[in-house]
Amino acid sequence: MEDLFGEGGGGFGDIFGSIFGNATRGRARQQSIDVEAPITVSLAEAYRGTSRTVELPGGRRVEVKVPAGVKEGTVLRVPGLRATVQLAPDPVFTREGQDVRVVVPVPLHVALRGGEVSAPTLKGGQVKFNVPPETQNGTKIRLRGLGMPDPKGGPPGDMYADLRVQLPVPMDERTRKWAAEQPVYIPTKS
Repeated sequence: MEDLFGEGGGGFGDIFGSIFGNATRGRARQQSIDVEAPITVSLAEAYRGTSRTVELPGGRRVEVKVPAGVKEGTVLRVPGLRATVQLAPDPVFTREGQDVRVVVPVPLHVALRGGEVSAPTLKGGQVKFNVPPETQNGTKIRLRGLGMPDPKGGPPGDMYADLRVQLPVPMDERTRKWAAEQPVYIPTKS
């Protein structure tokens, strides 16, 4: 008896819905077919957020707001459009989730004695940080909070500086003489 009045599944609700309601819903879905289009943004634009205008068939233009911190493959929806975000390769930074990596050259004397170096940031400008004495080539230093923002409002990612020790090239005569006078020393682990 409950099924007859639509309380337990089936009944009049299903009968009338199949005759009237579902048919109109189906037509509405068919009329609102979304166009799918890629939107390519730079890593800097993904960092700060941006917008793109996309032209739909028929000449209608829609603006798509790209939120700060957006990830590759994110689908952004506006009426009539499903835009898939693609990130253009960046010549300086590499993105890994919310974190970014950057290669930072370190002069040999700074790697030996320690000191300050700087690295570019996605927000623009440079950040200075200290390199500890006896830093090896390939050392990674974490710079907290300088990665990608979280589009959901969480804490930002980090930036990792991949240190590349640079030999003084070309060497002047004084540097060559100094290098030649140094004994070959290979430390052993004790």
